[in-house]
Amino acid sequence: MADRDLLPALPGLPALELRLIRPEKRPRFGALLCAQHYLRNATLVDATLRYVGVAPDGGWLALLGWSSAALHLRARDRWIGWSEPQRAARLRLIAQNSRFLILAERAHYPNLASHLLARCTRRLADDWRAAHGHTVVLAESSVDPALYEGTCYKAAGWLALGATGGFARDHRDFYVDLEHPKQLWVAPTDPCATNFVGAAQLLRIKRHVRKGAAVAPTITVVFGVTGRAAAEATPAQLLAAMREHWAPIENGRHHRRDRTYREDNSPVRDPNATPCYAALRCLAIFLCVQRKSAGPRPQEYHLPDFLRRTGNRKTTVIRWFTHAYRPP
Repeated sequence: MADRDLLPALPGLPALELRLIRPEKRPRFGALLCAQHYLRNATLVDATLRYVGVAPDGGWLALLGWSSAALHLRARDRWIGWSEPQRAARLRLIAQNSRFLILAERAHYPNLASHLLARCTRRLADDWRAAHGHTVVLAESSVDPALYEGTCYKAAGWLALGATGGFARDHRDFYVDLEHPKQLWVAPTDPCATNFVGAAQLLRIKRHVRKGAAVAPTITVVFGVTGRAAAEATPAQLLAAMREHWAPIENGRHHRRDRTYREDNSPVRDPNATPCYAALRCLAIFLCVQRKSAGPRPQEYHLPDFLRRTGNRKTTVIRWFTHAYRPP
């Protein structure tokens, strides 16, 4: 677990650090929350993590406190789609942003709240696993609409699910009716893992993959999840459904992207760049298919040959992108 995380500088915002609060700093953390947070309370329930945003000069700029999730939130539970036994067994996979306090002058640090919140959400799963022995896949928070609009949560990529029931968690299994609903926000800490929270079955699939007639098959094991219970979908039915879905994809364009372009090995991980690269790969495959159907077996019949021929001819490719494509 990294105790500190250097935040990259943004326009108008200097490079900052996001640190985990050490035990000797907790009294100061609690005193600041009691003095400046609108709840006047620094108590965090059950499993907890505490963070502080630190300026280059060492000054504290913001405090973030995380605790165990609320036991019952109708909007959250409906959004996840889990059953009561699933909720009881998997509630520990959710962490709640119970306290968030900006100490700095907002005019001096624009976008500080959303910047820190987004960064903290991204590292939360790893820090939680190191501190408590298991990960979290979803973060939640309740915002008082009478005081705040939740703008920083929206800017940080969180999703608004609706109003809560107006109860506050006072102890581990005890709630107080405040008669004051709040706005519920959620954010996946791992978009791929969020589906596991409401899964009814976990699938383990062993596949025999043959990459060529002269190559011995290899065995790969993949995992999947489904929201259907065992009574609704047997293993045979699930396997048939997956084959029906993936067979035309894996044997067609997706297979070409994986094998020829080695898409799975691409170092690009930016959420905005990856779909752009995928679209360009699909476009190149389309152009190859057009050449394939343009005449009786042209020289660039196979995609690798097509890529080798056009790889360094930028003017040709640009002309295809900017004019109506006409197969030669």
